[in-house]
Amino acid sequence: MNNMIVKRVDLMGDTIMAAKDDNGNIWVGINSFCQGLNMNKQQRDWQVKKVQEDKTLSKGCREFSAGVFDINNEAYALRLDFIPIWLAKISITDKMEQEHPELADKLLQYQLKAKDVLAEAF
Repeated sequence: MNNMIVKRVDLMGDTIMAAKDDNGNIWVGINSFCQGLNMNKQQRDWQVKKVQEDKTLSKGCREFSAGVFDINNEAYALRLDFIPIWLAKISITDKMEQEHPELADKLLQYQLKAKDVLAEAF
């Protein structure tokens, strides 16, 4: 992991932190993604926990040392091919659409476009 290429990727006006490792895998910071969706700290922490505990998603998750995705803290990231699975598991509910229509719309756009935008950045 000595030659990681770290980038700030524009995703629909949001900055998402991503990195490409020596093996060509692209990793995306979970917290960074959640911030793009305007999730608060509790929601972001919940998403990281859900990813770590999910039988499928945990296979594409790893912890990175401070300085890769967050200058001061260790951070968890998902491999790019797991991003659509994770985003699909975040349900756009009727309640979300009614109470937070902008979040519901942004989440839908992330679900449809994020993987391609992030892959294209590298």
